[in-house]
Amino acid sequence: MNVKKCSKDADIKRTLAGRIPKDMDLLMGIKEFCKSYGVKHGYIVGIEGSLKSTRFVYTIKDKKSNMGITYSEPVMLSGFLEILAGQGLVGLDDKDGLSVDILLIVVMMF
Repeated sequence: MNVKKCSKDADIKRTLAGRIPKDMDLLMGIKEFCKSYGVKHGYIVGIEGSLKSTRFVYTIKDKKSNMGITYSEPVMLSGFLEILAGQGLVGLDDKDGLSVDILLIVVMMF
């Protein structure tokens, strides 16, 4: 396998930092932030903070699937949730709309 064929020089031109206002949806806030700075592609290095609720999916083994997995139905959690770590990607979907994919480690505080 030629690793060079599967890679690209990122040529990073700028670094942005921001905060999503309280009570704003995290994904919508990230999209609004990116749009306001003209970001079409990017890497989210870190996310931390608190959430009032979250919706997530997880992988399930599925022998019928090409990848061997499928995704669960969305799970909703509400309460005091703390983001311990997070990262993500920003890009364009097939209709040139902004797509944000984030991975979070979240704990529920009691």
